[in-house]
Amino acid sequence: LEVLHLRARSALAVVARGGRAELLKQVVADVDAIAKEHMEWSAPLVSLLRAGLAACRGDRAQAALRLRAAVDECDRSHMGLYGAAARWRLADLLPADSREGQALRAQTQGFMTEQEIRNPRRMVAMLAPGFASPTG
Repeated sequence: LEVLHLRARSALAVVARGGRAELLKQVVADVDAIAKEHMEWSAPLVSLLRAGLAACRGDRAQAALRLRAAVDECDRSHMGLYGAAARWRLADLLPADSREGQALRAQTQGFMTEQEIRNPRRMVAMLAPGFASPTG
């Protein structure tokens, strides 16, 4: 599952930066394979990958829906870093002046500071790729 997850994340990062869109077929296959395992810790990863897929396809509403699911699943599975990445991405999709977006960004920034992460943007880009945004 780790290898499938890494391959899918890598492909999403390439596509989001203008790379080969046909890589999304492999991402879909990898996500489906991960989802079939029904592991508690894999459900949040599947939601994050599906959010990245939606973002690569230009479907912001679906990406936000998947990110909200990822936040909930990460919280239930005690996957704080992935949850922070999902919150960051969700904040990116919301209007800049929205209270929810500002709260998500502050919560994420606080978590990243607590964890002594020096470059939160790069961490988010690695954990939740597929979004063409300032976070990569």
